Amino acid sequence: MKSKLILCLALALSGISFGQPFSIPPPPPGSDLPGDNTGKIETYWLAPYVRVSKGFGGTTVTWFADDGRVKRQTAVSVIEPGFVRLPSSRGHEQTILGVNEDWKIILPPEPTNAPRYNMSGYITSTPDNRVFVHEFSPKPGQVALDIYVHGKRVNTAGPFWRYSATDVVLNKDGSAALLIAETNMEYDVPAQGAALRNELDANQRVQARVITFNTNGTVQFKMDCGPAVWSPLVAPDGTGLLLHSNTGTNQNTLMWFTKKAEKVRSLNIGPNSEFAGWIPGTHKSLFSTSFGFETNRYHLIDQDSGKQLWDIPCPGGGQPLAVGLTPKFIIFAVAELYRAGPWRGSEWVFLNSKTDWIRTFYAVNVQSGQIVARWQEFYARRYCDSNYGHFLCLADNFYYIIPDEFTKINFDDIMAKKNGWQ
Repeated sequence: MKSKLILCLALALSGISFGQPFSIPPPPPGSDLPGDNTGKIETYWLAPYVRVSKGFGGTTVTWFADDGRVKRQTAVSVIEPGFVRLPSSRGHEQTILGVNEDWKIILPPEPTNAPRYNMSGYITSTPDNRVFVHEFSPKPGQVALDIYVHGKRVNTAGPFWRYSATDVVLNKDGSAALLIAETNMEYDVPAQGAALRNELDANQRVQARVITFNTNGTVQFKMDCGPAVWSPLVAPDGTGLLLHSNTGTNQNTLMWFTKKAEKVRSLNIGPNSEFAGWIPGTHKSLFSTSFGFETNRYHLIDQDSGKQLWDIPCPGGGQPLAVGLTPKFIIFAVAELYRAGPWRGSEWVFLNSKTDWIRTFYAVNVQSGQIVARWQEFYARRYCDSNYGHFLCLADNFYYIIPDEFTKINFDDIMAKKNGWQ
């Protein structure tokens, strides 16, 4: 949380490259001032030149020009990485505003008599808010999508039978994937005991289909993918798809599908694998694996060939804070120990253990996996937020955003090893 001093600095310096993550980090233990706190303002950067302020029971979003002038300001009720929602009550229209693009979408009111299991009204967008999707249920057990590009509706897909409790999934480039069912999987809510178990067992055997959409909201392909699947990872422009198996010991197995063929192959990345993202415009995907708190490794895999291109430890040997993927470089933001000593990994006990850490950036070559350049901040720190910052690509600009600053990464500096890059 930020004090009034930080708020003043944010106003005065908003023309400089500053930034902020998706949510407000918690305060350090204890109070900053004696007595009863009767008023505190929390402020942070949601995106470049977009600031959130919270205080006295309200939330306000302010958009700035790059010279610090206020362009617009509004009170909001919901904040997401790519959009905000204006205050409204149930049964009334919802107004959605883009964060990084100046558009407004008005959604129909939610049904006031919807059953408790109705999943109508799920909304999501890409981080740059170029693509926005409204998922809704025309009838119980059905799902449909309204797809918007730059704030304009370009396609309505469906209705389809909903597959389990899955929602549409977006890639950062705006491509999308949706799992659907061959038949109605809607539960009979009054059913109990054996009757409900029979329904659940039957649903486990329902064949799933997957639909992918390109970055303009047009269907790329639709195909069967078998029962018991979950968590689709759609490739750039919707031309490929990774799916997790959800049966038995195969839950760490990923299946690769393409527009030209149904399941091409299956692969198992490794222990505790997590998807980090796609190299833009390719079928190369980055995964992290870990073993306890001590090991973090990254694997770049070419899904077209099924081959692992490289496997490297986390650069610097510290704890990864954020990973940004570009066509030429993968940028790692890493927390490293400022002084030598045992590393306790994800426990993040810096404050209690009096351990100092320092943020370091590494630029890794996509082709080779080799470190190209390194940049490290000047001062160590002890307190560690629950939000460590994130990368955001807007058009040709690549930003790193933390609560009180944002900065634009200059790739020419990385190549020339200038302005702190070594």
